[in-house]
Amino acid sequence: MIVAIILIVLLCLSLFGNFWQAASRAVRGIANLQPSTGQEAGPQIEEQMLKDNDSDNKVAVITVNGIITSHDADSDGNNMVEVVKAEFEAAKKDSNVRAVVLKVDSPGGEVMAADDIYRAVKEFQDSTNGKPVICSMGSLAASGGYYISAPCRWIVADQLTLTASIGVIMETVNYRGLMDKIGVEPYVFKSGTYKDMLSGMRSTNEIPAGEHAMVQDLIDETYDRFKSVVADGRNAARHLHANWVRTLDRERTQTPNDHHG
Repeated sequence: MIVAIILIVLLCLSLFGNFWQAASRAVRGIANLQPSTGQEAGPQIEEQMLKDNDSDNKVAVITVNGIITSHDADSDGNNMVEVVKAEFEAAKKDSNVRAVVLKVDSPGGEVMAADDIYRAVKEFQDSTNGKPVICSMGSLAASGGYYISAPCRWIVADQLTLTASIGVIMETVNYRGLMDKIGVEPYVFKSGTYKDMLSGMRSTNEIPAGEHAMVQDLIDETYDRFKSVVADGRNAARHLHANWVRTLDRERTQTPNDHHG
């Protein structure tokens, strides 16, 4: 009986020890998932100096290269939109930043991703008492590349820069003919008439009559948004430039009187 009691006690101690180790590992695992104290989630921006002019004032440089997308992530798991927004946020928090140069070299990309960057540019200028964003176009700034440039205070482009191409495109491929040739027949079960919109498996007579009009309406709506973004951005820039010129002219006319006085 004594031996049995000792074995039971040892078994309980072993079970308790195993439970304690498992609980400790679980707690450590949960702790490792949490960000460290004072560290924000998202891209961690590190400032790099491009040129030192021995001044406390800074001009931040933010680069958008390649296809504008919110899907492809870098080695840290952050996509282009997240990085650009974090860079604008860092420039906003730095009181020594007087302006931002947005370097764009892009053929365009996703509509939503371009609109997110556009909003980041506009929000930065609206919330920083007019700190300007100057767009510097590279070899290509077309479609979505021009979209994100539109709200900037000034746009600078080389004579050989390819830009504009204001428009929206949506494409699909119909491969039903190929499927019929090789003897593959699709079976589709759907909850609505347009649930398989733009599917390439349908024959021409299976496409609903209103689908083409619906897709075209979507394209036209996005295109109208594109045009309004460009018009609003450039009109605002033109008005600010006109006010700036009037202010300079007024200062020039007042300066001689101030000297004589």
